Amino acid sequence: MNRRQALTGLSAITAVSLLGGCGFRPLYASSSDSSFIGENPLKGVSIALIEDREGQMLRNFLIDRFQPDGSNRYTLKTELTISEQNLGVAFDSTTTRSRVVVSARFILYYQDNSYSFVSRSAGSYSTVLSDYGTLVARQDATERSLREIADEAKVRLVGFLTKLEAG
Repeated sequence: MNRRQALTGLSAITAVSLLGGCGFRPLYASSSDSSFIGENPLKGVSIALIEDREGQMLRNFLIDRFQPDGSNRYTLKTELTISEQNLGVAFDSTTTRSRVVVSARFILYYQDNSYSFVSRSAGSYSTVLSDYGTLVARQDATERSLREIADEAKVRLVGFLTKLEAG
């Protein structure tokens, strides 16, 4: 082992030790490993109903990620907007590629305050001669975008609630 390898190893060990000392906790650690993560701060979030079918899907994705316990310390309201853009146009003016843009405005109500943020995601799909094929492709692109928004909402709210509960 040369000197450079020894210094690299020592630096890595020092960095890991410092992360543990500053309160760093991995967000995606398994919940069975209680030495890494404390109580799930999202358990106390009540997710309000969201309009339309896509809103129902987003709400279900959020429930899957938050795993609320019914204590309702916080209320999350969501405004969902979905738009579609034609990207590829053939010579005969038919669309060959489209994009679905999903935008969600989240407002978390707690005590007498609120915290809001916006999350956006876009998914694209090919339009085909079959109307059913195009419909399924559009639904799949929308669902992928909704899943991404739910994942981002989880990360942002865990960060916010962890800071809020720490004081």
